Amino acid sequence: MRPPRRIMDAHMRLKCKASVIGSASDFAFKWSLNVGLGERDATRFALAVDEVITDVVLYAFPDENCEFEVIFRSDLSTAEVVVRELGEPFDPDRHRYDSERALATGDFQGAGVELVRRLVDDFVFLNKGKAGKEFRIVKRITNPPLDIIAVSDPRLSAPPTDDSPESYTLHNVTADDAEEVAKLIFRTYGYSYANEDMYHPKRIELGFQRDEKFGVIARTSRGDSVGYFAVLRQPDSAIGEVAEVMVSPGHRCKGLMTRMLGALVERARAEKMEALFGEAVAVHDISQRVNHKHGFQTTALMLAAFPITRYRQLIESFPEDMSAVVEFLILEPQEPHEVYLPHKYRRILRTIYDQLGIQVEELHPARFDPAPRTRLDVDIAYHNNHAVLVVQRFGSDFDSSLV
Repeated sequence: MRPPRRIMDAHMRLKCKASVIGSASDFAFKWSLNVGLGERDATRFALAVDEVITDVVLYAFPDENCEFEVIFRSDLSTAEVVVRELGEPFDPDRHRYDSERALATGDFQGAGVELVRRLVDDFVFLNKGKAGKEFRIVKRITNPPLDIIAVSDPRLSAPPTDDSPESYTLHNVTADDAEEVAKLIFRTYGYSYANEDMYHPKRIELGFQRDEKFGVIARTSRGDSVGYFAVLRQPDSAIGEVAEVMVSPGHRCKGLMTRMLGALVERARAEKMEALFGEAVAVHDISQRVNHKHGFQTTALMLAAFPITRYRQLIESFPEDMSAVVEFLILEPQEPHEVYLPHKYRRILRTIYDQLGIQVEELHPARFDPAPRTRLDVDIAYHNNHAVLVVQRFGSDFDSSLV
C-alpha cells in the first residue's frame, strides 16, 4: 500500500527571528484542531512544533538574515509538519539526552529532541546534504473507529448466495454511505486491510465530502451492500488511482468487480480524466484479470510492497511481504511525446510506451547540465516504514542527497 494521499494545507517561509516562534506555534495548534486532532493532542503537537522552530531559530543560523520553511500537510489519519532549513550541519546522534547527566550536572543537551519524540507519534530527521536538513513531526489522528460487528457474525464466512448477476444494482457512493463502506470492509477483510482509514466511517465520509475520491457500491435486490470500488483523485493531476476494492465473500464470482470498475472508468472518462492506474497485489490475479478486461496495461512490478496480509476466503496467509503490479489505462488520446530515455532503461521504457499506445520521439541532448542542487520530496507511510521518493529536480548532488 502506497503512502496515504497527503495534502499540503499551508506553506510558510519564516525569517530566522525569535518573534516568529509564538505565531507559528499558535497556527500549529489551530491547524491541528482543524484537521481532526483533539485539544490535548493538538496542544502536544503545537508544543513539539514550537520546540523544533525554537531550535532552528536559536542554533541553526549564525545570524538572523536567513529564512526557513514550515510546511503543514495532512491526510485523513495523519497530521504532519515539515521544517526545512539550510543552517549549520547538525548530527542528532551526538546530542542525545542523558537524564542522569542532566540531574548531576545541569547539562540538558539533547532535551529538546527527546521532548519532541515524547510529544508526538513520529519524529524524523533527514540530512539532505547541500539541500539542507528536514525535521518531520507527525501525530496520528485517532478519532475512534466504529465498533463494527461481532467477530462471530455468520456473514464473515457466508457461503455463496443464489443471487443472479443481474439482480445487483450499482449506486454512486455518497458521504452518507460511509458507515456501510466501513462495515463492508470488515466483512470482507476482517481487520487485515492495509489502509486503516477504511475502518473509520468519519474518515471515509470526509474523503467523499472533500471530493478526494468517487466510488460505486453494489447492492443486492434486498438492499444489502456487498461490493465497493473507488477512484482516488491525485493532487494537482488528472490521473486517478483505482483502489479500495472489495466484494463480500458470499457474492464473489458474480462479475461485480468487473461491473464496478466499468462504471468507474465511464465516470472517469465523463470527467475528462486523462488516465487511471492501480496497484494490484501480485498473487491476487483476479483483480489483474478484471483490470485487463477494461484495457489496463501492466507497467511495473513493486517487490515486497505490501505487509503480510490475510484476505478472507481468498488468500489466507503468506509468510513474506507481498509484491504488487502497477497497471495503467490511458483514457484520453495522447499527443506524441518528446522524451529523454536513460540508456540503461531505454528498452523497457519503449516497451511500456508501445503497450500504452503512446508515440514518443527520443531526444538525445549533446550535453546535460544538471541543476546545482537536487530537489527531493519524501512521502512516508509512518505506520509501516514505507516511503516514496519523488525527484522534483535532478541536480549534481543527487547521489549525496540519497545518503
